[in-house]
Amino acid sequence: MKEYFTIMLVFHEGREPKRIRIKKSVCKGFFLVLGLILFSLVSLYIYNLSHVAKLHLLKMQVMSLEAKLKEKEEALSMTDQAKNGLLKKMALLEAKIKELETYLSKRGFLRPQGLGGPSFPVPPKRENQLEDLVSYLEQLDRRIKGTPLGYPIGAEISSLFGVRKNPFGKGYEFHSGIDFEAPFGAEVMATAEGVVEYAGWLKDYGLTVIIKHPTGYTTLYSHFSEIKVKTGDKVKAGEVIGKVGSTGRSTSPHLHYEVQKDGRYLNPLKFLSAS
Repeated sequence: MKEYFTIMLVFHEGREPKRIRIKKSVCKGFFLVLGLILFSLVSLYIYNLSHVAKLHLLKMQVMSLEAKLKEKEEALSMTDQAKNGLLKKMALLEAKIKELETYLSKRGFLRPQGLGGPSFPVPPKRENQLEDLVSYLEQLDRRIKGTPLGYPIGAEISSLFGVRKNPFGKGYEFHSGIDFEAPFGAEVMATAEGVVEYAGWLKDYGLTVIIKHPTGYTTLYSHFSEIKVKTGDKVKAGEVIGKVGSTGRSTSPHLHYEVQKDGRYLNPLKFLSAS
């Protein structure tokens, strides 16, 4: 015996109800098909959502990669600009060093050295060259700071280096430095950095300060009325080391200034200015 579902349709216009008989097997098939359709639609919707999410994630990754690529390109551009700027600065630096070497050679502070031998090309390495330039400049800076340059006092020269007439009697004598005529108590400055080798009374020199400089030079300042440093002190160029006086073998207040190297007296005039 076949089973049926009966559906009754009731009309409000007074018509007789209508009965519809549907086999249960047909209903089951209909609902099964309907369920499959709904399941397929839900699965397709979920798949689409997942696909959209993956596409969005992929798009975000592409955008992130594009941003990083742009940053890299900008960084490379800045690196090239910095490199070009560095090369220009190095060229200027090399030119300045050459100019400084020429000046110091004319002043007698850089002596030519005996060089020779075969020549082989060396591939340029700008990084090492820059380090070499900086290192050389540091050495040159130490040499300049350790070389007596300029005036120890702002005063007129009253007696030059070399043979002069004896100010205390007849005949001539060798003057181992230069004298600056200055008022009593005027401040005297070191002409280069170094270490005070002696500070005190030194025979005819009177109150004297001797400074040993790292470049091998020695400077002497004498006839002080007052000494401002002591033996062993480290001094810098321009530092006050004493005051003008007339102690020792002196006719009036003045500063006697000497420059020595390797035990030889040098003419201080060569160290006062570039002229």
